Amino acid sequence: MATIDEILDAAADEYGSRVAVVDGNTELTFAEVGELSKRLAKQFIHLGIRKGDKVGIQLPNNWHYVVSHFALARIGAVLTPLNMAYRQRELRYMLQHNEVKMMIVPGTWRGHDQVSLIREIWPEVPSLTHIVVSGESTGRDLVSLSNLLNAEPDVKDAELIANRPELDDPFAIMFTSGTENAPKATLHTYRTFVPGHVDLAQEYQYTEQDVILCLGSFSHMFALPMMFLGVRNGLRHVMLESYSPDAFLELAARESVSVSTGVPSQWLDILRRSDEIGDHPALRLVVTGGSKIPPHMVHELRDKFCCTVAAQWGMTEVGAGTYTRPDDPPEKSWETIGRACPGGEARVYDEQLNRLPPGEIGELGYRSPSRFIEYYKNPAANESAFTDDGFFLTGDLVWMDDEGYLHFAGRTRDTINRGGLKIHAAEIEDLLIEHPAVRQVSLVKMPDPRLGERACAFVSLIEEKTVTLEELVTYLIAKGVAKYKLPERLEVRTELPTTATGKVRKTVLVSEILNILN
Repeated sequence: MATIDEILDAAADEYGSRVAVVDGNTELTFAEVGELSKRLAKQFIHLGIRKGDKVGIQLPNNWHYVVSHFALARIGAVLTPLNMAYRQRELRYMLQHNEVKMMIVPGTWRGHDQVSLIREIWPEVPSLTHIVVSGESTGRDLVSLSNLLNAEPDVKDAELIANRPELDDPFAIMFTSGTENAPKATLHTYRTFVPGHVDLAQEYQYTEQDVILCLGSFSHMFALPMMFLGVRNGLRHVMLESYSPDAFLELAARESVSVSTGVPSQWLDILRRSDEIGDHPALRLVVTGGSKIPPHMVHELRDKFCCTVAAQWGMTEVGAGTYTRPDDPPEKSWETIGRACPGGEARVYDEQLNRLPPGEIGELGYRSPSRFIEYYKNPAANESAFTDDGFFLTGDLVWMDDEGYLHFAGRTRDTINRGGLKIHAAEIEDLLIEHPAVRQVSLVKMPDPRLGERACAFVSLIEEKTVTLEELVTYLIAKGVAKYKLPERLEVRTELPTTATGKVRKTVLVSEILNILN
């Protein structure tokens, strides 16, 4: 097993002058990535950053992110990845909680002045000593990332070596997406982060001929490992700073992208746009997850993009925990969330933590070398997070089939109690997402004076499509759904609220329906 700095040095030796990173007109070789990250690591030492210090990165997917991330890994500084969507409220809490010492931000992002945003909360984060700016910005209290990258630091190699991390040193403190409550900070070491994702690359059959592009943000566990995996496996990594279907299709064609990761809603949009313009790139592998994968999406990707589709279940706490493999039958990618990763174990528990046999729905417990160490500074959450033998209680409802594949059934808190009869929201959502008019769907509980709770369906629709509650009910009945499980109210929105990582924020929708009913 190796830490990321060791992987960087080995890749620079092995792949040298080959292109590692493509970002617009900028191309960096493996050797240049190694040298720039080493130079920047020394600059960070010059600024007072040492092994164990926490550093936040809030950058879009670009080469500055890649080099900054690798520089921190060279000196054992603990990464806090922060999504570009976060504003004062989220950042204030996260920076205070993690005691972040340095922030790396762009000058502006989509019209927002990121520097002013951080400056505003700076007085409330006593640990913060430096703001490093990627891009245009002025101020005597700021440090230019470009200047750091272009200057030779007065720091000896011995100081790099003195700060080099070990496998069990902290690597990152990442925040969960918080779809149901406040996000928690998960602590990963190099041992919990690196080896499991190395296995993932082997299972996905990455080769030096692959070109990878991530649709999601590097701030999320779905995309963050792809930076070091690209370097380790000799891949060319194409940066997509701001996602849009057109931007992806242009880059996929220009750079001959073969592997790409993204959530189902992104792939549905890309498929629709590719049909409109008659451009269907040839990919090798699409990795997707985070929400229900519609069967028609898999069929279209396979037929039009000539690729295999892999379903992946993961969490910030465990990385890529279960997934389908490229050689699995196609239907596994929409029927299941795959099998446990190499070295991983999945169990299904009832409410008393008794193990359940195949076919019965219960809470997924997961144990593997990639399981996080703890919720940072949150003993109450740690107390209820694990079984006595080390299985993490995920809060996801699943059932396991006889082949060991897991089938997603919802969240433990995502059950609607209609007069004593339980409705698993995911079961109905999985059916409604296949309706030809529906783009997004979320089934939430609404209070009822007689039954306690009833089901309300929030949907966003595919462009130029319409739908009524009666049509959705008729559709579900034709699918064989029991009457008590049917939604009894429909709310249509242009777009459903999502977390920074694309998951529907059910708490917002529950509050919204409560306000409407009141």
